[in-house]
Amino acid sequence: MLQVQCAQGHHLAKVLATDIGPIVVTTVRARSHGDRDLPDAPHSPGRAPFFVDLRDVPGADDAIPAWCDCGHRVLSRAVLRAWSAAGESRVIVD
Repeated sequence: MLQVQCAQGHHLAKVLATDIGPIVVTTVRARSHGDRDLPDAPHSPGRAPFFVDLRDVPGADDAIPAWCDCGHRVLSRAVLRAWSAAGESRVIVD
């Protein structure tokens, strides 16, 4: 399994091994959290919609949407493949 986090420690994506091949799971939301959040408000990804797709899809768009409390991100399928091939288990991106 590969976990991708931002520099603030928020979870962006997971790459999981399955019987049909590696899948990518990211959280996607419409906006980032703002100053109106209460400090004790849970930021659980269980309430957000997920983007789930096979990591290796021939001809698929390389860009994968992702989100964390910092805002929107775009991850690359090719980069996720390279990190997995290198044996990374956790990667932090800026």
